[in-house]
Amino acid sequence: MPSEDRRHFLGGSDIGAIFGVSPWKSALDLYEEKIAPEFVPPEVEPKREKLFRRGKKLEPWVMELLEEERGIFIQKRNQRYTDPEFPWMMAEIDAEYMDKVGLCNLDVKTVSPFAASEWGEEQTDEIPLTYCLQFHHGMMVTGRPACLVAVLIGADDLRTYEVKRDDELIAEIRKREIQFWTEHVQKKVPPPPQTVGDVHKTLFRYGGFPVQNDPEIMTALGNLRTVKKTEKDVKVLKEEYELQIKRRLLVLAEAHGLTDADAPKRFNILDMTGKQTASLSYQHRAGYSVGPSEFWVLRV
Repeated sequence: MPSEDRRHFLGGSDIGAIFGVSPWKSALDLYEEKIAPEFVPPEVEPKREKLFRRGKKLEPWVMELLEEERGIFIQKRNQRYTDPEFPWMMAEIDAEYMDKVGLCNLDVKTVSPFAASEWGEEQTDEIPLTYCLQFHHGMMVTGRPACLVAVLIGADDLRTYEVKRDDELIAEIRKREIQFWTEHVQKKVPPPPQTVGDVHKTLFRYGGFPVQNDPEIMTALGNLRTVKKTEKDVKVLKEEYELQIKRRLLVLAEAHGLTDADAPKRFNILDMTGKQTASLSYQHRAGYSVGPSEFWVLRV
């Protein structure tokens, strides 16, 4: 599936980066995408690309379920809208349906079962913040009063959430979008670093030089050294407690007296109710190699 050139506008999926809550990119990453002289399709990890492709294929099926099982009549699908004031603000809406409060947006998400805990109780607005910002951006551009979110978790767990329009949040989104576009993208001024990756990326622009007795760095170094010492102490304790458990298992195994070379190498540890509380199992990991990479190393 070819990637779209999104250099000339802000869409709903960009807003989490501007607010610093996107799990995929920072504001600096987004800025560099927007000012790039040529469009370069972003590199997406295979796992995320697989989820994206699956989501696009399942969208029509999820919408059919909403119509058949929940009585939702979908009027439009996959429409793109432009903000009436700023042409660089755009929103692509998965679908639109008529509700008692008027025409509303509808968005479909497919979610891995491992991420199900990020979504709250069905029929609420307890959803990940980055998606909340995305849907409010869509309501801002379209002027709609609400957004229904259909979430397919795994293969058969379909949940719906309702995000009602919050005009105070929309005002803040609009303010930050305008600031990001006019003060950074249009003026070619990068936003300040938000993440460790941002700082590493920016440091590559400079050569090294001595830094003598900088108060902020010296304070942070002291704190870091304290944490590292604590980590070492915790590691020693962790190894000691694990050794105690394994020694005791050895004593119990020898007392048990039974051996079976073909049996799974696994000890299940049960509590007083008979419920498993821990286990020790044998695992074999094949060796692997990695390609060359560049990174910063801080030694203290």
